[in-house]
Amino acid sequence: MRTRIVSALVLIALIALPLWRGGFLFAGLVFVATLLGTWEFLRMVLKTRYQHLLLPAAAALLAFVSGAAQGDLVVVALGLSVLVLGGLVLQLALDDSHDKIREWSTLVAATLYLGWPSMLLVLLRNREDGLWWVVLVVIATTATDSGAYLTGRMFGRHLFSPRYSPKKTWEGVFGGVFTCIGAMLVYGTRVLALDWRLTILIGVALSLAAVYGDLAESMLKRRAGVKDSSHLIPGHGGVLDRVDSLIFVTTVAFFLTYWLG
Repeated sequence: MRTRIVSALVLIALIALPLWRGGFLFAGLVFVATLLGTWEFLRMVLKTRYQHLLLPAAAALLAFVSGAAQGDLVVVALGLSVLVLGGLVLQLALDDSHDKIREWSTLVAATLYLGWPSMLLVLLRNREDGLWWVVLVVIATTATDSGAYLTGRMFGRHLFSPRYSPKKTWEGVFGGVFTCIGAMLVYGTRVLALDWRLTILIGVALSLAAVYGDLAESMLKRRAGVKDSSHLIPGHGGVLDRVDSLIFVTTVAFFLTYWLG
């Protein structure tokens, strides 16, 4: 527990300034985290034959994040082209001992799984009130995870998804949802001046996104036969283990802000 707390405090210190300043400083932080998560995904799925995929993945991720930071869709389109078509060209250069279809599809899946939500996160931060929406994303994710963990530990009896997450329970899921709603009512109404009824709907949407984001990564890890995506963060596992819920919550929050104007 002490290791987890120290690691969490270090992560908060690393994130705080880029989040506050925004712009390319925040985009740079997002790029590094996304690249590390993509490396974990490729390593987890492909085991030993993934290193040659890191270059096209990094190029595509850099284009996604920098394009979002500049508001330049052409750069984003370039990144997507490098990823899909460049990934195929890379396979042409490899010998036939490689499982080319599996490697190419894993490259595309890994890069889009993390890169696309990362691009949306940078776009969200670039809004005039973007700092407070990104903070809302973090609060919603943390409240859901913490509420689900504590409620599940105390009252959990009925398994939610034993196939992919044997410790997650329905009681924990409901506890996470209600904790998130409570946090959103405090933060959303006071900081973002949202209507309380709308805030409840946002809380439900973001908490469910967090639950299924965590469950999706559990499915990937179970299929890959690993417990953690890596041991990069002491006491927490890998980057992917820390951002699994955030990936889904960011995506939902971005489109909510778009529809809300």
